[in-house]
Amino acid sequence: MKTVNRRLLMGAAVASALALGLVACSDGGTAGTDSLSDNEVPDVGLINERVLPEIPDTGETYRAAVFVAQQEQGDAISFTDAMKTFGAEHGLDVDVYDAGGYAQIDKQINQIQTALATDPDILLVWATDPNAIVPVLEQAGKQGIPVINWVLNTAYEDAVTTINTDWVSESKKLTTAIGEYLGGEGQLITAYGGCGGEYQRDLQAGSEEAVAEMPGMEIAVAECPPDFDPSKVQSIVENGIAANPEINGVLTSVMSQSVGAVNAIRAAGAQDQIVVGSGIITSCQDVELIKNGQVPIVSGLPAAFIGELGATIALRILAGEEVDELYSVPNNIYTAQNIDDADLSYDLTPQFLEGCQ
Repeated sequence: MKTVNRRLLMGAAVASALALGLVACSDGGTAGTDSLSDNEVPDVGLINERVLPEIPDTGETYRAAVFVAQQEQGDAISFTDAMKTFGAEHGLDVDVYDAGGYAQIDKQINQIQTALATDPDILLVWATDPNAIVPVLEQAGKQGIPVINWVLNTAYEDAVTTINTDWVSESKKLTTAIGEYLGGEGQLITAYGGCGGEYQRDLQAGSEEAVAEMPGMEIAVAECPPDFDPSKVQSIVENGIAANPEINGVLTSVMSQSVGAVNAIRAAGAQDQIVVGSGIITSCQDVELIKNGQVPIVSGLPAAFIGELGATIALRILAGEEVDELYSVPNNIYTAQNIDDADLSYDLTPQFLEGCQ
């Protein structure tokens, strides 16, 4: 058996500590003030060591069919690139099928049907829709092909295991952090991409849970663009600020989207009044936005690690080894204070980290 020393830390205690550690250093909120410049986010610690389960050395080469909802930005590509590279090193060939967006449900169903005709050894499924694809996954079960829910869950009851991030919990943690930064009072815009998909719904649900527990916070504008195009977020934020000058926080799915929010806030001259929080770094440009404080609170997804974890669990299943029912991988909270100490190789594959300072 091979062991790869990348420690996987998870659990409520870790998530709680990260969330509660994000408290503004100013002696109050933004209500009644004109600037957020005194509100600093302290270093809250990092998960910088993750360990994969043991990797069986079978001497065999297996073939995995991997289905992804989209490959629009660096994190999504890092999922599959890391899996391909790691799989090639350990006896797993990976065929990737990209649906091209969460709305492309029929395309993903057709892709799975096409792949089943080639008789792959295992399926890893990042679903466009958790329910619509169940019948075709049931067909895989009838053919004796094991299925892993990967990145997001599905309603397929016979999936061997699920590898994911609890996006409701992570979004609640991020939104709570923004609320604490604002001193517990504020009006937010949520502009989570992939409208209607499970990912977007989970992010929105997490923000709503957080706001429900913070009486001074309100989601004033909740709009979801169909994809992750920053220009669409820019329009949402521009319109939101124009309609409601009390807006003081914006939340986006991924950092590539947050650029649109930053541009809209700058155009409105509201840099000192509105804070941007986001999930998922996708490039070196995103890292710079964290460092310079334009997006001071970010929920960082270890996408490359999840890719390697997917390959590892697939190999364990194919070798007849035991696997857990659920592998839930927590995010980091990145801030300007801790980003230089973060091991971003867990988040992105090397091509997306080239040139990062």
